[in-house]
Amino acid sequence: MNLDNFDERFNDFLERFDNTFEKEEPYEDIVKIVNSSKLDASEFEKALAIEHLIAQKRTNNLVKLALKEFLKKD
Repeated sequence: MNLDNFDERFNDFLERFDNTFEKEEPYEDIVKIVNSSKLDASEFEKALAIEHLIAQKRTNNLVKLALKEFLKKD
């Protein structure tokens, strides 16, 4: 794989990855988790926790999927 090929494949990969997060299901699950685990938290604290978990989940999934995608043999 050369640099041009990598850039093309990575851009395609990112687009596919972003499309998976356009669905509401991952967000609904995170909201349920935060609401059940932070019963005494303010709405602001819950919003921060939701934002943090979404960013963490996206990062973890992005790294995992990128490794799977780019470790495939051509």
